[in-house]
Amino acid sequence: MSQRAGQDDDVVVESFCALERSSPDEIAQACRVAGTAFVAGVGRGWTKRDLAEWLLGPYSEAACVLPGASGHAGTASGARQDSAVSAPALQKLLRDTRATVLELLAAPPDRVLLLGPWAEEAGAIMRSEHEGGHTGWIPVNLPRMRLEDRVLSLFAVDSLVRRDDYASQLAICRRCRSITFDARSRETGLCAFHDAPVATSSGVRARVSLPPSARSGNS
Repeated sequence: MSQRAGQDDDVVVESFCALERSSPDEIAQACRVAGTAFVAGVGRGWTKRDLAEWLLGPYSEAACVLPGASGHAGTASGARQDSAVSAPALQKLLRDTRATVLELLAAPPDRVLLLGPWAEEAGAIMRSEHEGGHTGWIPVNLPRMRLEDRVLSLFAVDSLVRRDDYASQLAICRRCRSITFDARSRETGLCAFHDAPVATSSGVRARVSLPPSARSGNS
């Protein structure tokens, strides 16, 4: 995680982002969708095009663009800048970013919940104001922002708004390394797909799971 999230001198840094329609929970959900999609997609072997589509789609839908931030990830030029590296270099960047995110989210809950304060201090997120006087958080979409900071800011906002989910439901599948928010997945260490019953040669339905001794690291 970097110290500052890539601010430019010509970017106007507001104290909050005013949003008329979305609620804090809707922003948090958009962040969760974008963050988990990144981890799952990179695990499947994303290409430059996949990254660009994610930056222009789920990520830009969750993040707030600050005034003066031309070339941010929500524009075609900004997305090209973020993915304008050689294929081998991009694959390393994606793998390293995914590994960092998973390592952080696999930490004990008290450490995971420090992600929000870090992101605020780093300028990767900001307060949001909504109709009815409700307040929340939203990621900041800045030019030349590190991919790692973009992804972590998504989980930072989600963890600030839905703190209990990160303390009791956050789970990382031991097989595919996908991120889910489910009490059973947290207990078994497996996502719903890998914990589903499968047919054996005898026709008996069996559940693929881990022994209790192998589950302790998922707490």
